[in-house]
Amino acid sequence: MPSGDTIVIVNPTSPRTFELPAAGGVVELPREGDRCDLRGLRWRDAAGRYPADVNADAGFMETVVRGVLKAGLRLRFEAHGHSMRPWIPDGCLLDVDPARNVAIAKGQVLLYATGPHRCVAHRVIDVLPDHVVLRGDNASREDKVPRDDVLGIVAAITKPDGTPVAVDALPFIGLAPTWNTLNAAGRATLRTVVVAPAATATRILRVPIRTVLHALSWVLHRIAVAAQRVRIPVDRLHALLLSTEEKRSVRDRLYADLGIQTFTALSENLDAGLTLLEEHQRANDGRPLGRVLVVGCGPGREAFALAGHGGLVTGIDTEPAMLQRARTEAARRNVNAEFREGDAVSFDLGNDRFDTIVVWSGLLCMIHPAAARVAMLANCRRHLAPGGKLWVTFLVDYVDPRDDAPAPRPGGFAKRVNPDHDVGDLWLHNEAVHVYPRTASLLAEIAAAGLGVERMFRDQRAYDRRSHVRGYATLGEGGR
Repeated sequence: MPSGDTIVIVNPTSPRTFELPAAGGVVELPREGDRCDLRGLRWRDAAGRYPADVNADAGFMETVVRGVLKAGLRLRFEAHGHSMRPWIPDGCLLDVDPARNVAIAKGQVLLYATGPHRCVAHRVIDVLPDHVVLRGDNASREDKVPRDDVLGIVAAITKPDGTPVAVDALPFIGLAPTWNTLNAAGRATLRTVVVAPAATATRILRVPIRTVLHALSWVLHRIAVAAQRVRIPVDRLHALLLSTEEKRSVRDRLYADLGIQTFTALSENLDAGLTLLEEHQRANDGRPLGRVLVVGCGPGREAFALAGHGGLVTGIDTEPAMLQRARTEAARRNVNAEFREGDAVSFDLGNDRFDTIVVWSGLLCMIHPAAARVAMLANCRRHLAPGGKLWVTFLVDYVDPRDDAPAPRPGGFAKRVNPDHDVGDLWLHNEAVHVYPRTASLLAEIAAAGLGVERMFRDQRAYDRRSHVRGYATLGEGGR
């Protein structure tokens, strides 16, 4: 947005939200005191609807940033990119104050608009009468920015681990110009001494290098194929030697790991919404979501996405820390969703009934043995409203379409070693999962739970041969 455009503030005094017009609608930002959080941005159109996807291009974001700072409020956003590392790593939270009536000095970090990049945070390396010269601490490009395009001054930094750091407390501020000079000299030296000679040598030796790489690629491919053929029997034997309680313990331990929780709760994972397979299932169903129950909701990825599609969402999970993350994220995003503690196999929500129940993210295949999976499906059926639907995703072995062989029967030896073992139990990477040997095995469990199949899809393509593939099933009351 050009700097001369007029910004009209719709609701600058709301204690919990800040609103301003943008793109023919109204932007809503969560507000805490005098600070607005850009990560919780929502946009509603002229009819008052909140679409799941917002075209937040550079011009749109600049309009929002200018509007917040013009109102005299502080802005918080998550920085992405590596031009300011190592001092400001990717993923830091930056608090930006309005730049008006504040003297600009060398070493400060400013938020500014330049070229196609309308919201950039770099360091001041020179101050001119009408312009400010800025450069990233790890970048060679200099930006000569008119003062009107300076949006704000970075006042505080919160590192990805949650540690807050005041910008004026950082010891490197006075060293910024020197650091940039050394950085540019280092890049030039690297290009002259390493990159240019390497490019010349590669051009001259292109054919022999290509031949060697082709041979190496073939050898590595054959090793990978052989390793996969050996790994699958090893994974099956590993799973055979684990009891059901040991498998559950492994999964619970993995799930409770703080690193796994942090990874699944990263904003890029939550913002990604549904996976391609999940979105394919939702789009091909076509019916309104109504009341939605997400079983194994974790930090809320599926719950937030389905709420954006109009569902009234409840999530259940066994891990209290995950539920707390989901509640915190829901409040930040202004999403009306409820999160409750419960086990997938035995949860009981009383008389609550749901139009859509979701069992995604491979949860079905993490439950052992088959009787527990049937119990979970039956429990979900009991919580379905009349005419409701149950969405599940699953793993199944690749089967050549020309192969009509029935599902393998359980072996007597395996049952003697581990009575709870099912054909298809694997130790996959770092947890025990169940991969259905045929869809017939899955259909038998669905029927045992009193459910019927409305639609089944397997993402089975040629490149998935010799491995398992993913699929989904839409289930309803048996016989439908």
